[in-house]
Amino acid sequence: MTLFMLLYALVAVESKARPCNTFVCVNLCCPEGQLYTISGTVESTSFNSSERPKPDQTCKHYDQKLNWSPHWENLEDNELSLVGREIFVCQEGTLVSTELLVDAQDVKLLSSGELKIAYPNVQASLYNSRDFCLAFTNGPDHFHSEEFELKQDTVPVRATFSVCYKEEVKGQVFTEMFNPFAIFISDFFILITIFIYFFLHGLRTNLFSNLTIGILLNAFFCYLFVGFHCLFDLYTSKHLNSGFCILLGYIIQHTFVGLFFWMSAKAIHITRNLSNYFQEEKSSNPRKTLLLYVFYAQGCPLVITIFG
Repeated sequence: MTLFMLLYALVAVESKARPCNTFVCVNLCCPEGQLYTISGTVESTSFNSSERPKPDQTCKHYDQKLNWSPHWENLEDNELSLVGREIFVCQEGTLVSTELLVDAQDVKLLSSGELKIAYPNVQASLYNSRDFCLAFTNGPDHFHSEEFELKQDTVPVRATFSVCYKEEVKGQVFTEMFNPFAIFISDFFILITIFIYFFLHGLRTNLFSNLTIGILLNAFFCYLFVGFHCLFDLYTSKHLNSGFCILLGYIIQHTFVGLFFWMSAKAIHITRNLSNYFQEEKSSNPRKTLLLYVFYAQGCPLVITIFG
């Protein structure tokens, strides 16, 4: 429990709150004074010939002042400020312009700070402040249309919203809940097996059992940190490039590779016994032999992790 709370605290520390001094704050997709513009094109990787190449968008400095205000009746009662010192990153999902959302008819910022997107014959979608951003752009309205070939100088600068869009896949919610649970359950039974090996001295009397303990320890820590990885959903999180995530990745790699090296050491031990006609050769110094196996099974993964 203590280890879990420590890892959760490390994730929380990585989060950077955006400053907000007014009643309603809207995150900017680009830092203040920059334009969300097109720097080139990226060829489509799809084999569907009907799809056009999508533009490569980036933030670029803009000399003129960029302002925007919502169409509220009582704007003075609900002060609005645009905030953002860094490029906006979604905590979950992919950042998509509302202009590219299919059947999106009306995009409106509510006085509560939420973004409302209306669809025909479907309930409107609401996004809170951390799931959308405002961008000033001079790109075409629709990137998949013929207007994509227009020069940016001919398109006036306008304000547009982008939302963190996460496409729901059937069974995805169940999978996201079940995977960490299943991994931690498996890890729990591995931990019980390790305790049995440590408390029953008769199971640790030969080299074969000690090699088994090495496999179990690496499997336990590998499953443990993979479970934390699934629990925090780091693939879609903004902590993907954080120090915590990088350290977690190195630990998972080291223990996962170490698991196979320990199995390799066990296979070497079995092969040595079979080469002696099923009679285990008594080592003059069994601890030295075990130490050599430890250096091999745990040292090689360490070298791979550091220099790989």
